[in-house]
Amino acid sequence: MPESKKFHCNKCDLTFPTGSGGYPYVINKIGKKRIAKKPGEMEALYGSLGKDAPKELVEKMVGFNSHCICVDCLKQFGMDVEKEARGCPQCYSNQIKTVLELVGNSCPKCKTGTIVAENE
Repeated sequence: MPESKKFHCNKCDLTFPTGSGGYPYVINKIGKKRIAKKPGEMEALYGSLGKDAPKELVEKMVGFNSHCICVDCLKQFGMDVEKEARGCPQCYSNQIKTVLELVGNSCPKCKTGTIVAENE
């Protein structure tokens, strides 16, 4: 299990959800993402695809939503950056960064601080 981290700016109040930088999901039968929030839950969701699900189906239906922020409007949201085009659901900007991409870089809010990841 990945180490849980606290992600935040070292100068201002910008914070991100604590964890590993995102969360796994499975797309259900009606096309909605079902989020796996607890240990063991991913296995249960994965099982909903069937014991012998073809690799192609698993690759299509299982993914990882990264914690993201729009650097233009500061909206935070989850997005699978490997499978979805980067775009803000609020202002439609394509200036989207994952929290893991921001670690060690300038804070998009205050521009003077740095985004850090600290062990919980």
